[in-house]
Amino acid sequence: MDNEALKKNLLLVGIPASVMHTTLVLQGQQALRDSVMAKVKGLEGADKGYAIFPTASNGAYKARTVFYTLAKECFLARKNVYVTNLISMLDAIVNDDYQNTYQAMNSAQMLFVVDFYEDGAPVPFSGSDGARLRAYIKAYLERGGIVSVLSDKPLASCKGWYPVSFIEVLATYTDAYGIDKGTA
Repeated sequence: MDNEALKKNLLLVGIPASVMHTTLVLQGQQALRDSVMAKVKGLEGADKGYAIFPTASNGAYKARTVFYTLAKECFLARKNVYVTNLISMLDAIVNDDYQNTYQAMNSAQMLFVVDFYEDGAPVPFSGSDGARLRAYIKAYLERGGIVSVLSDKPLASCKGWYPVSFIEVLATYTDAYGIDKGTA
């Protein structure tokens, strides 16, 4: 596959152009890269994704870059990945107009979900929609899929937004990984 075709495929699965020329190593994340490559090869913790969050108040950009770079490196390691946000995921679950998105999510081996919890902000969906998301993610995980989540807070801090049972499902199937702003 030539570079242009590769870029096109990366964009199609939701990986932004901004991370096309970086790696986890260049981002100062050698330990994360080693961990994910072990998972890709089916070694230790292969059934768990990552719950990535910034550890510093000004670290969201770095955490986002690392998250998307992680998805890209999994894709380059020949894993079928799909990147989405929770609202688009919910649209795909409840709306027949989003069947292509739904099929792409279902066929992915690794699902990367972007979510940003905001202190004091209203919950972006109803309790029943939250239950639908939890049920979808739980079924996806039980089929052998791997879910990674990008949030601006550790999952345990998001209880004001999501039902505890939703957070527990994600926490059970992910390893928490805080990203320091750092310099890379």
